[in-house]
Amino acid sequence: MFIERAFEGGNEQKMNHGPGSKGSEFARRPFPDDIADTFVVWTRLQPNSAVGRHLQPTWELYYIVSGTGRFTLDDEEATVSAGDLLYTPGGSWHSIENTGNCELCIFVVGK
Repeated sequence: MFIERAFEGGNEQKMNHGPGSKGSEFARRPFPDDIADTFVVWTRLQPNSAVGRHLQPTWELYYIVSGTGRFTLDDEEATVSAGDLLYTPGGSWHSIENTGNCELCIFVVGK
């Protein structure tokens, strides 16, 4: 059994996601050896904070757990909210901003 609790245990990898990143907290954990090329990231964005625009070298899936925001993928923008699943292909530029009044929580799986 593999259980990870975000923001507990102090083993999270600190991350910086490009210019414009502010007010964000990340907990990145790699998976066990049999799927070691995959990672999970638990992200919490405070109101008026963002993960700045950055180039994504490999694919990622974003699941919006709670809150609302604006997601930009290359030149397209979309309003996102709890329950939305977003795909970012490798080689794309993307960012996400919390446009709501409460924390924006995002679960990310990528390679």
